[in-house]
Amino acid sequence: MGDCAECRFGDECLGGCPNTRLTTKGSIYSENLFCSFNYKTKDFRKKLFTYMDPDYLSLKACNCLRTGSYQEARLLLERSLELRKKENNKENDKENINREVFILKNIADFLCGNLNYLSLLAFNPEKIQEILKKYNLQKISAYLTEINLGKL
Repeated sequence: MGDCAECRFGDECLGGCPNTRLTTKGSIYSENLFCSFNYKTKDFRKKLFTYMDPDYLSLKACNCLRTGSYQEARLLLERSLELRKKENNKENDKENINREVFILKNIADFLCGNLNYLSLLAFNPEKIQEILKKYNLQKISAYLTEINLGKL
């Protein structure tokens, strides 16, 4: 539900104490406003709307992926894709970059626990490897290989 569904710790935390959610929002099923992930993501999302350069956002996301900040990377790539859709430019280079960003977003989703590993298999493993190498994401490539995601 909500941010908990996107949080990589959501399955362990389960939204924190239900009493906190009940007393602050009136339901044990509501978002926990005191959750550090909830607080951090809402603030981060506000900042994202000040960025209008999708290439900058994609590069920043790759830095986040390198440092293990998968949730931030996912949000940056989501915003980058949103801006790219608005551009709606059909140049060949743009299409390739959009596909790369889409694949990176799916990798970030997977690393956050939001995407099943079998869903990643829909992409060509060689293409995934090529993109990870291009953006200097060898640790992620090694991890995906370790969990046997195709022949990376």
